[in-house]
Amino acid sequence: MAEAAVLPELKQAFVDHLEQTETHLHRLESIFVQLSESPEGNPCKTMTGLIAEVEDLIKEEKKADPGVLEAALIGAAQKIEHFEIAAYGCARTYATILGLKTVAETLQETLDEEGEANKLLNSIALQSVNPEAADATSEAKALREAVVAVLEVSH
Repeated sequence: MAEAAVLPELKQAFVDHLEQTETHLHRLESIFVQLSESPEGNPCKTMTGLIAEVEDLIKEEKKADPGVLEAALIGAAQKIEHFEIAAYGCARTYATILGLKTVAETLQETLDEEGEANKLLNSIALQSVNPEAADATSEAKALREAVVAVLEVSH
């Protein structure tokens, strides 16, 4: 996503969050060790689909207006963030119920970081990317198509 982004602020947000994701993975590995469980399991079909959606957007990079592409990338990234927020929130709640205070605190830390990443993406979208995308389309057709595509995945 960082390679497909043109806006330096968006590119940096993607790079920074990728680095943060590495920290999240280390935290999860630590949690699995604490629980004496294996992190291996079934791949998440929802996340696999969300990642495939991003890959499809990136394939369109050469044909798409950069502003429209960036708006679509932010939308796809936010869907991933929202899914992660839901997953970490549920896991944190379960850890709390089970009395796993340290695990719950670790998950809350990651949950907070995911929330901040989502807020940053929203801010970038509102301040520059979405207006640029709207300006790039004479009738805002491409932006409408992006909205429809985002909504289609929700059903």
